[in-house]
Amino acid sequence: MHDQVIDAIARKKREIEERQKDIAELEELLRLADKHRLEVSVPISAEVARLSSQLAVRPSEMQTLRERIIAAAESVLSDGKRRVARELLPEMRKHGVILEGKNPYSNLSSYLSREKDKFVSDVKLGGWTLCRLAQKARTPDVGASRVLFNN
Repeated sequence: MHDQVIDAIARKKREIEERQKDIAELEELLRLADKHRLEVSVPISAEVARLSSQLAVRPSEMQTLRERIIAAAESVLSDGKRRVARELLPEMRKHGVILEGKNPYSNLSSYLSREKDKFVSDVKLGGWTLCRLAQKARTPDVGASRVLFNN
């Protein structure tokens, strides 16, 4: 796990360096456009601001592992397809969420089961889904007494 954390940090550092290079290139382009009194048709200053804001994440704004797990699971499950933990975990890795331990599938299920307002699981129906999607799929109960005796 230690090596994976170090690798993740190195990847993020490379991303930051790439974004800083992008910003420097765009700022240079703006400088040259001003120098030569050229009209820039692409909103470069907006792009510079966007890239800068991505780099300006303070530690207090960084997500915890739990928050990242919940966000990734919501993103993956938002397509409406139910998934068991064995199917869900590889897709969450694509979102940068890596769970380890003796049984990472149980770890994932443990995180999701604590979020009862967001996730629900039914193995017979295919595994985990979002509560809001499960509620849409339910048909409302119509009491027999109401139908039979409401003449």
